[in-house]
Amino acid sequence: MKTVTAVCALFACAGFALGGLTSESVLDCGKTYTIDMATGGVSQDARFVGTIYDNTNTASGAFSSTDLGATWGDQLGTLGTGTVDAVEFSVFNSGSSAGALANASFNISFFRASDSSFIGGFNTNTVTFTGGLAQGFFTTVNVTGLAGLGINLDTTDIIMTQSVIAQTGSTRLGFVFGGPLLAGTTSPDSVYLDATTVGAPGFYTLTSGGLPTVANAFYSITTVPTPASAALLGLGGLVAARRRR
Repeated sequence: MKTVTAVCALFACAGFALGGLTSESVLDCGKTYTIDMATGGVSQDARFVGTIYDNTNTASGAFSSTDLGATWGDQLGTLGTGTVDAVEFSVFNSGSSAGALANASFNISFFRASDSSFIGGFNTNTVTFTGGLAQGFFTTVNVTGLAGLGINLDTTDIIMTQSVIAQTGSTRLGFVFGGPLLAGTTSPDSVYLDATTVGAPGFYTLTSGGLPTVANAFYSITTVPTPASAALLGLGGLVAARRRR
């Protein structure tokens, strides 16, 4: 079963600029909750285990665009491989949006950084933001129970992207970045952008005062062993049990 967790956080960002997009101030919505996309039930969130990449520490800035079909992303160096079981990403409703973000559905995709080949991805159910995600606020979205989709990350050098499939209420959306990283590695001063308001799709460097600025997208990935790996682990357990007899 897939669930979605929305976690709101606070940061005030400086005047970073990138390709016509500027960072914006963000306010704390004061809510942490998990939404079961199948039943609509709400419960408190628990942190994931088995995380191979995590940059959901402290937000320091945000980018947004009036291109509501834009794709955002980042190149990630993970701590290992395996089958994706949970991911976390951010959504930012710009302070210049005409309204609160009432609901949205998203696409998350994974690619091999070495050749940009597609690994796998998924679309979320529609997430309803209780009371609406107000202008100037961001939230993180956790999606769990993904192992059954069989998205096997077979390399530790990947590109993860996100996009909005459909939404209600906002006229300008984006994502947040920050750090320091809790797990994994990434290029500190560039993010992937594909938006009509930015330019050609590609990796863009953030600068402030002419100097590179750390811009790591808010992402977290949790995996479980692939079926083959799980079988080998099980066999190892049998061998260990025999040796103890």
